[in-house]
Amino acid sequence: MAFVLCVAGLTACSSIALVPAGEHRLAGGLTVHSAIAWNRPPSRLLKEGSGEVWTGDGLMVDALILISGVENGRPIFHAPSRQVKERKVPVFRSGMLPGELAELIQATFANRLGVTLFEIERLAPYRFAGASGFEMEFQMTMADDVLRRGLAAGAVIDGRLYLVIFEAPDLYYFARYRTEVERLIASARAETSSAGP
Repeated sequence: MAFVLCVAGLTACSSIALVPAGEHRLAGGLTVHSAIAWNRPPSRLLKEGSGEVWTGDGLMVDALILISGVENGRPIFHAPSRQVKERKVPVFRSGMLPGELAELIQATFANRLGVTLFEIERLAPYRFAGASGFEMEFQMTMADDVLRRGLAAGAVIDGRLYLVIFEAPDLYYFARYRTEVERLIASARAETSSAGP
């Protein structure tokens, strides 16, 4: 199991759980299947019950963010209620179109993780968890100026947002996990998956 450093905003300094290969159902109704094992560090990034953060080689290296059923008017990453009320953080709206959802991810990374550059490279329609959704690829840098690449896919299902985001350094790590992440995304199901085409 990879050693994971404690990263402000991402993890609490505590034990790390192994996520074995296989099917996993998250609180909020998102189910995914992974062909490989991951690590699950305790995380402060997501509100309890709204998803999980996994990593292959530690959160200083890569992050697989599984977001499960974010409600209308809530941020996709955890934020204090006061900041939400004062509109200091971007929030999800159930009527958002794919382009707006991509911009929400971009704004959220800048607001909550201190990303200094975030460029959307590709945005396309995608069938996610049985519903009409989107997929996107992006590149970004943080304070360390390391070029990182990412991909995301998701959909609004019964008014809630289901989303998978993966990011890792462009050099080696992104390509190392890309195929497995794409397979995991393709396996996604949502318990409330009654949305039409």
